[in-house]
Amino acid sequence: ELKSNKENGVELMVSDNGVGIPEGFDLKNADSLGLKLVKMLVENQLDGSVDMEKSNGTKFTIKFDIQN
Repeated sequence: ELKSNKENGVELMVSDNGVGIPEGFDLKNADSLGLKLVKMLVENQLDGSVDMEKSNGTKFTIKFDIQN
């Protein structure tokens, strides 16, 4: 799902209803190359944030502002 969350903001949500991420998983210290790349691109290139929810599967929410 992709939507506008305020005047110049964008929110991208990606989720599934699978078994989810294991307990104790820390997104900030992920060993996965893919998650490291997503986190670096969002935080360093888009000046945004990545959040993760672990209920009924896994949901990642990426938020960033669009600059003119």
